[in-house]
Amino acid sequence: MARAGVGALWHYPGLAQVFVMVVAAVGGIGGLVGFWIISSHIDFWRRGYRARWLTGNEWEERRAEGTVQCLAFSREIVGHGYPAPCEVHIPNEACWERQVPQWAQLRRAEIVERIAELFGADIGGRVQFRDPT
Repeated sequence: MARAGVGALWHYPGLAQVFVMVVAAVGGIGGLVGFWIISSHIDFWRRGYRARWLTGNEWEERRAEGTVQCLAFSREIVGHGYPAPCEVHIPNEACWERQVPQWAQLRRAEIVERIAELFGADIGGRVQFRDPT
């Protein structure tokens, strides 16, 4: 496309140069967006789940087999930096079984690990878990 455009605009070298830059920028942005989408799907496939923020304190976990499971919890940023140090408010071990949905029962350690990874504990972030009461 860039070659054809420059060929058609060879009488106007300045315009041809702008055309090539625009085509390169559009191609580059398209490549970045494509990479972002594909890498998200690869990460989903590799992990077997995806956790994402919905609204307020509502987070969603989507499993690779297609089920959607939600667990409400709150996150409070407690400092500066990247990843931001935070406190996550979820029920303690004694209250866990009574307060969480059935799919989350008997999975507290796994869910805590996933939440910590989601907020950057695997790359040096500080994530603390507190009882919301």
